[in-house]
Amino acid sequence: MTDPLEADLDSLALPDSSYFLTQVGSRQLAFPATEIAEVILVDRSQVLSLPFYQPGLLGVVHVQGQLVPLVTLQFLLEGASGVTREVFNAVQLNTSSQLAGIALVIDQLVGNCTAVQLAQDSTIEQFNPEIVPAELWQPRRWMPLVV
Repeated sequence: MTDPLEADLDSLALPDSSYFLTQVGSRQLAFPATEIAEVILVDRSQVLSLPFYQPGLLGVVHVQGQLVPLVTLQFLLEGASGVTREVFNAVQLNTSSQLAGIALVIDQLVGNCTAVQLAQDSTIEQFNPEIVPAELWQPRRWMPLVV
């Protein structure tokens, strides 16, 4: 027979029951805490742009010895033009995520919630990695103008 106190402690220790709440445009997005490596503060002057890629790929930034791709969630979700601030936040995903190593630009970090709160609040969306299209990583071809 299982001790009820141990069962309660086990349920609290589930790593996938905690979420980080973020604001992206008019939406609240929840990221599983187990998929976040860190929240980074990025200065726009440190971003190396990638001009021949899709507009959702803002560029890359140097973080702890590695180049990290920056994806603008607001562009992917709402078609907004992208980041206009000089300093912004990004959620860098860890190796347990489908999008391991990339950083997703957010407007702000709001707080955290549990899976129960997420299920009860219809205004919060859980982040779905499939919103990042595969063609985002493919450079567009440069075509010279024919005169």
